[in-house]
Amino acid sequence: AFVTANVLDKEKRYRFSRWKSRFRFSGEQYESWSGKIFRLSEQIKQRLGLPDGAKSNMELPSGVYFLQLKIEPTYSAYHYFVKTMALPFRIR
Repeated sequence: AFVTANVLDKEKRYRFSRWKSRFRFSGEQYESWSGKIFRLSEQIKQRLGLPDGAKSNMELPSGVYFLQLKIEPTYSAYHYFVKTMALPFRIR
């Protein structure tokens, strides 16, 4: 399946994408993340309400966020369904 991982704020509004359409084999999966944003565009700064001087490779401000996973099957089931889930996490 192809998996997209987005970070949403506490109101579940899109803030930025961790990765897009990354191929994953079926089975148990895990992902770890330091909470740092490596590519901090002006658009992401605005969405997160960060100051103009904010630099890339910074950690997200503390608070509650959601990791939204969008899973799209490949090949024969490609056009039939997409699964989406959002899991909460906290940055302290």
